[in-house]
Amino acid sequence: MVEIGYGLKDEYRHHGYMTEAVKEITEWLLSQDGVKQVEAETDAENIAESN
Repeated sequence: MVEIGYGLKDEYRHHGYMTEAVKEITEWLLSQDGVKQVEAETDAENIAESN
């Protein structure tokens, strides 16, 4: 299992940047030998806003 963590400055939040980055990183990790699971957590207060 691989655990990933990340942070993003406030001015860059709510644009989908980390959603896309985590998706790509997760796909790459799962393609690596021996990696069966990827775990990540987000802050409960970091909720995407609809514009």
